[in-house]
Amino acid sequence: MGAGFALSLVNLRQVQGISDRVADNTGLDSLRVAARVSGSSRQFRAQGGVQYDTAQVHFGAAVRTPGLTMYRKGLVTLDGTVDLGAPSLGASLFDARAARLLNGDPVHTRIDVPTVGLIYSIDYQF
Repeated sequence: MGAGFALSLVNLRQVQGISDRVADNTGLDSLRVAARVSGSSRQFRAQGGVQYDTAQVHFGAAVRTPGLTMYRKGLVTLDGTVDLGAPSLGASLFDARAARLLNGDPVHTRIDVPTVGLIYSIDYQF
């Protein structure tokens, strides 16, 4: 039987872009969309586990709690531009308080039963 504490540090950065151009006799039409997401989180988590051994089989189980969030910050930016010749259109979305993107980790439960030559494992998050 055992228990412990863990500090979970999460940093996320994702950048995506897509563009499309269509050329015909009248000119060139183009579309560009870009998305940027970043965030970070710090959590203090508790975990515990048990293990029981026999001559042929070892039983073990561990549980990790969602934890206490000490710090959370997130940012989302979406940009889109379409150029149809002379007029061009653009749209932007900016959310400086997008920390809800970094939801806390679920309760994580793992049960292992290693036998001679095989390991049976159940991993469940809720």
